Amino acid sequence: MSDNFNSDLQAHLWKCEIEFTADRCPHGHCIDWLSEMCTSTESIAQFLRGIGFKIKEVVDEEPWPGEFHRWVVTTSGIVVYANDKDLKGFVAKRVTGRKRQ
Repeated sequence: MSDNFNSDLQAHLWKCEIEFTADRCPHGHCIDWLSEMCTSTESIAQFLRGIGFKIKEVVDEEPWPGEFHRWVVTTSGIVVYANDKDLKGFVAKRVTGRKRQ
């Protein structure tokens, strides 16, 4: 097996785990290995693009002193948050509006 095969396989497995976690944990869940990539919104976006996600939105703001909003949203609605003191490698599915009946 080539190094390219192994790196492509690893990227695919990482992407699958992120998607699976977001789909199965409606209130979000921390993925331990992902925390290394969640030091900033730039590093999150770069990592997600590198494993095949498309980025819809990057939020990196401080609306008032000490209150940070830092996360990346993929086009498939997966949200990956930048690490903070309590959450590291936190992934969730973006909540959409209610469906009309």
